[in-house]
Amino acid sequence: MPQYCLGTTLLSLGRVDEAIDHLSSALNLQPSLETAARAHNSLGVAYAEKGLLNKAIEEFSFRLSMDPNNADVHANLGQTYVEAGLTDKGIEHLQIALTLKPRSASAHEILGIAYMKKGLIDQAIEQFETASRLEPGVSRHHANLANAYEIRGWHEKAQEQWREARGAE
Repeated sequence: MPQYCLGTTLLSLGRVDEAIDHLSSALNLQPSLETAARAHNSLGVAYAEKGLLNKAIEEFSFRLSMDPNNADVHANLGQTYVEAGLTDKGIEHLQIALTLKPRSASAHEILGIAYMKKGLIDQAIEQFETASRLEPGVSRHHANLANAYEIRGWHEKAQEQWREARGAE
């Protein structure tokens, strides 16, 4: 547990390489099932931050094999798949995450980004609007929504969202 805690603290401080070392050590020490599960998820986050997307996918997938109903891990895996260019797989995991945890603004936002990548603007708008409703005043939600509105040709609505985004900063 101390290695895991140190690893997650270092990860939160942006010291990703050190975090990976300590999280890996935590797993090598045969931790409890709960600590191992958390360490695999945190290690996946660390690998994703370093751009080691295949390793991140492995960690998140392993973590899901331990508990397939963890919404946050499905969202992490979905986001990583989207970043890796495997958008359809990402959408699949994000939809599972939202089935398990429908009020997750970040999962709605990431799903909206995935839909944008596929050119599904109306679906993206729906996800960004939901994220904005769930977390009012978060500038990135308004910025994403403004971009989607612009693509759709809804310039007045886009300008309104840009004002909201600036006001939320």
